[in-house]
Parts: sequence; C-alpha cells; structure tokens
Amino acid sequence: MSGLVLGVASAVTIAVLAAIFVELARTSAVIEPISVPKTLDEHGYSSSVAAQSLHDSIGAIIARAKSRLPVQAFVLDAQSPDVIVPGVGLSLKTVAYTLMNFLRGDSRQALSGEFTLRKGRLRLTLRMNRDVLWVSRDGDPEDPDALLRVAAHQVVETMRPYYIAAALYAQASPQNNSRALREIDAIVDRLPPADENVFEAINLRGVILYRLGHPAEALAAYRAAYRADPEFAMAHFNAGIALLKLERTKDAMAEFLIANALDPNYAHPYNGLGIAYQDEGRQDDAERAYRRCIALDAKNEEPHLNLGYLLFEKRDYKAAEDEYRSAVALQPRDPNAHRRLGEALEDENKKVEAEKEFRRSTRLGERHGDNHDALATLLKKEHRLDEALAEYKRAAHLDAKDADGLFGVAATLTQQIAERRGRLDRFVMRQMLHDACSALRATQHQNPQYAGLAGLAHDLRTQYARTGESRSCALG
Repeated sequence: MSGLVLGVASAVTIAVLAAIFVELARTSAVIEPISVPKTLDEHGYSSSVAAQSLHDSIGAIIARAKSRLPVQAFVLDAQSPDVIVPGVGLSLKTVAYTLMNFLRGDSRQALSGEFTLRKGRLRLTLRMNRDVLWVSRDGDPEDPDALLRVAAHQVVETMRPYYIAAALYAQASPQNNSRALREIDAIVDRLPPADENVFEAINLRGVILYRLGHPAEALAAYRAAYRADPEFAMAHFNAGIALLKLERTKDAMAEFLIANALDPNYAHPYNGLGIAYQDEGRQDDAERAYRRCIALDAKNEEPHLNLGYLLFEKRDYKAAEDEYRSAVALQPRDPNAHRRLGEALEDENKKVEAEKEFRRSTRLGERHGDNHDALATLLKKEHRLDEALAEYKRAAHLDAKDADGLFGVAATLTQQIAERRGRLDRFVMRQMLHDACSALRATQHQNPQYAGLAGLAHDLRTQYARTGESRSCALG
C-alpha cells in the first residue's frame, strides 16, 4: 500500500480532514425567522425583526470578544459565525473554504425558535435543526431583545467546542491534540447520549487518536460512534481507514462497503475500496472503485493519484500521466502529485518535462526526501553525477532511514570513483570510499534485502582493491 493515498499523509490529508471538518459545515448557522406572538407583531416586532436581533446579538458578542483578545476571537460573516481560537490563532473559516469541496453536502445548522406569551410573561424557545436547544426564563414582553441576547450566548457556546477541537487538531502538536480531546470529552459529557453531536464528537476523537498513531484506539472510537448511530456512514469509512493501517484488509473492505450501502453517493469509501482491492490483487475491481470515486467527487485528487499508480504499475504510462495531471490540476501545490507525474513522464522518455515536475516537487515538498530521491535518480541516469549526489545527500539528511537516499549516495560515489580514479587526489578518493561504504552499510541496516545491495558492495570492494587500500568495505 506504500504508493497509495488514503486519508493520512503529511499528518492528515483531505479525505480524513473531510471527516474532521464536517462539523464546520454543520456548525455554520442560518438564522430562520423566529415566531412571535400576535401582540408583538402588531407593534412592529415581526419574526424577521426577531431573527435580525438574534443575529445582531451574536455580532455584539463577537465585537466584545474581539476588543478583549490579542487575536480575533470571532468573525461574523453574514449569518454564519466563525471562530479563531485564542492561543491557536487559526481561522476555521479559511480552512473551511479550502475544504468545503471535500465535505459531503452543504448542510447548515438551522437556528429557529418561537416567542410565547403566557400570563403576561414572555418566553423564548430556541431550536437548532428543529430540536430544542434552549428555553429561556420568563422575560419582559416589552423587551424581547433581552431574551435574544441571552440566546445568542447559547448559540455561541453550543458551537464553540467543535470549532475549538477542530482548530486545535488542525494546528498539530501534542499539546493541542490533548486539548482537543478534552474539548471533545466536554461535548460528550454535556450533551444527552442520544444527541447526534455526541456521535460526531466521538468520531472526531477517533480521528485525533489515529493522527496520534493509535489506530486500534481510533478504531474503538469509530465503532462506538456508529454503534450509537448505525447510519453514521462516515464513522464506518474512518473505521476502514484504521483497519487498513492495522493491515486487516478484508475487515476494512467490509466497513467501506457498509459506508457506501448507507450512503451510495459518499465518494471517499470507494477510494478506500480501491486500495483494499489492490492489496488483494483485484486490479480491475480497484480501477472500477477509483473511477466511481472520481465520478462522485470530481474535485478530490486522491483517487486520481491512486488510479494513476495502478495504471503506472500496469505500465500504461500515458494513462497514468493523464490521471496525475488531473491530480496536479486539482492540487497544484501538492508535491506528491508533481513527483508522480514526473515518474510517469520519465518512463515515457519525456526527460525534460519529468525534470521540471521533479524540481517542482522538491520546491513544494522541500523537506520530503522521496522528492529529492526521484530527482536524483533522473539526474544520475542523465550522468549528472554531482547534481545527483547532492540530491541523494539531501534526501538522506532529511530522513536517516531513507534507504533509497542512502543507497543513492553509495552508488553515485562508487560511480564517481570508478570514472575519476586517475584524476582524484588519494586523500579525496579515500574519503569518498569511506563515505560510500558508510552509506552502503546504513542502507543494509535499514533494509537488508535492498535490491542491488550485494552487487554494489562487490563494485565498491573492487574500487578499494584498485586503489591499493589495505581495508575494504565489508557488510554485516
């Protein structure tokens, strides 16, 4: 599964972020007209006036918070509150806009309510998605805005934990992850067990645990979420991701199939199914799954990358190139997509174009060793050994466990020694032999079965012998 993309890469990629940030779509609030008694309506306090008053009250909370905090605490955009969490400094509105194309649907929290007048006292019932969110104490019929100001605080406090948890998660650190988990626990503790927001919170807990490297614990959270809500397709999808990580391919396949049975238009599980099918050697089924995912979600790069990889493995390089170009068009700043495109172009013997894509991948993903490895391999084939060696060394420096980078250093140095033996200073040659041997031993340490290891060791021993060195390069 090393060449495939599902959910988690560079901490977390879009598929899993969609699972996390579904709350962003859910917690954008659309304020509907609030019913008012006839007596208020007759005095000009209509249902639309009441809705605007609630909107303005939320705005007042935002304005006060903004004046008190060193970073903006809330932003009111039309009728859709957004939050920047103090101490985190991340605008979820910005993140939500980026991710909205990957979220299922465009649902919003519908805020509504009604004023009732009884025995001369006014009461407000506030509803979210038709469920009762809050009921006020009796208020003054002459001042309905006073009840709406209190209601505004209820709206903000109801939404706030989701934003906080998601913001902390998005700005990854061990401290933020722990704080996010505490916020989720507060949601679960505060709401009734049957509330659907509890299921969403438990699902988010699973996503955070997965990102922390605990797929088994994440799986338990996902299963708790869908046991509480059997129709929670997203929790089944996430459970499939965790099972793939645990190398339980058939169980993962079953979760993806359940997710799609619950929601046939849910694209992401088809991407997961494609990976599971590929793991099982069912290439044709995998291709159909990826194409179904693309048909349902034309703006997701992942199935294009995975389908491209499948076609590349089939040696259909032109078709792979087409899929990788689609991925680049969707995510032009994804270094992985540029590197994959470069690999397809290289195998089509389009070396100049391939080098351009590899260099784009190293610029965009400068700290990812595999991008430097890919560029170095092309440069070495082009006999540009000094440039190739610099890229391999960069890859090995970025990741001391990168067997490709380490082997590339050893192989390139060995080739340079063979070609320049008569022109190299003896001290320089001795240092190059030492560096090549060290890199080769490091490769063996990382992967004793690395292809070409024994052959390169033989070549390196030959170079030692030709230089008259008493020592040689012995592998363990």
